[in-house]
Amino acid sequence: MIYNTILPSEHVNYALHINSYIILALIVSHLCLGNCIKHFLCIAFYICFFIFLMGQKLFFEEYNTFLTFTSTTLTTAQYATFINILSIAEIFTFASYKYYNSHKHIPHHTKTSKDWKRLLPIIRLLFYFTLPFALYMQIKIVLFKSAFLYTESYLTSVDIPSFIKIGNFLFSAIAVIYLASKPNRRETIVICTALLLLEGIIQLFQGRRALFASTFLFLLWYYIKYHNINKLRTGTMAVSLGGLVGIICLFLYIGNTRDAAYDNSNSLILNIKKFLVSTGGSDSVLANTIVHESDFPKTGIWYLTDPLINNPITIILSGKSGIAQGENYLDNFNSFSHWISYLTEPSLYLSGHGMGSCYLAETYLAFGIIGVMVICIAIGFILSRFASLTLDSHNVFKNSLCFVMIKYLFTLPRDGLFSWFPAFVYLLIILIPLSLLLPHRTPRIQTSKL
Repeated sequence: MIYNTILPSEHVNYALHINSYIILALIVSHLCLGNCIKHFLCIAFYICFFIFLMGQKLFFEEYNTFLTFTSTTLTTAQYATFINILSIAEIFTFASYKYYNSHKHIPHHTKTSKDWKRLLPIIRLLFYFTLPFALYMQIKIVLFKSAFLYTESYLTSVDIPSFIKIGNFLFSAIAVIYLASKPNRRETIVICTALLLLEGIIQLFQGRRALFASTFLFLLWYYIKYHNINKLRTGTMAVSLGGLVGIICLFLYIGNTRDAAYDNSNSLILNIKKFLVSTGGSDSVLANTIVHESDFPKTGIWYLTDPLINNPITIILSGKSGIAQGENYLDNFNSFSHWISYLTEPSLYLSGHGMGSCYLAETYLAFGIIGVMVICIAIGFILSRFASLTLDSHNVFKNSLCFVMIKYLFTLPRDGLFSWFPAFVYLLIILIPLSLLLPHRTPRIQTSKL
């Protein structure tokens, strides 16, 4: 990589391209052979990394040509930068994860969990109060956008009352808090079913496969933690593999239906190929960022931190809510996904298409290669800490914050670095008032005997 940076070569580029798949295969194999349950989060992250950033290239000979959104061919020097970023993401994340995972993290035990148990009736009431709002909003969006083509739906906004929208977003935060309080099994089934329906199955009808995947993987991880599962049995492994194939076929069907290109092919290999080609392609975001790096009107830090600046509260206060995709959106926001789509092909963007985002592309635009290294080390650290998380040893406040970030870890390869922040804001809106209801303990004053 160092040699190729100094003297870019097509042969070295191709060797590094092949090497990136070898590295990923070795990493996932190592983690699976170690303990696939213990390393579930890291394995799931790398599988999503492969699907979103590397899966499409398996079926095209032109390793330096990217076909998602529009055809882009990188020069030798540009591809050297691209493959360096991809390789750094693989290696530095894994090295960081292994380093921090080898150092035993002793959770800090607190007594606040018992206090939070007293708030369960309030949390339960809020959950069932906001559930109808979320159900109404999601069903209305599906019914409204079913009359449009997939790309046309991005150019239209559904007229939904503000209090319904707020209730919908608060529902997700309350459900996370509810799960973090570790309710009984019956309540857990109700919460997980509601989340899978509203943030998973219904989202498939809107073509949002990534949201379904992140919700499903999060609930699977929660199931493992809730039941303290340490090893994967043979029967469970077979069911898991069958479920994975089923989900791939479901994603393929949704993708083809969304693009009005469904055929009745019965070949499993062909269907998997179509799935990887249609779902992958987020590497095009990184490639086009390298090409159009100098075309962005502002410095990269503005696009990286846009979710922090334009969060749900500031959007409402500034009156920017309800702005649909287009030039008006670009004038009001510094959204990286919108700007990279517009700079790559304005006509496609204005007609409703989009490339999405990628945490590597955003970080590179803001801080360069060094920034990518730092962020990947941080992600490895976060993965190791979340892997050691136990529901019994952390209080509800900390668990809830972790849950929000875990939900977005899986889609990070095709999403922004701070894409989790809007959900974090809604979580705080609920958590802070609930924290104020906790009983405050007066510290004991020890007196010495005279």
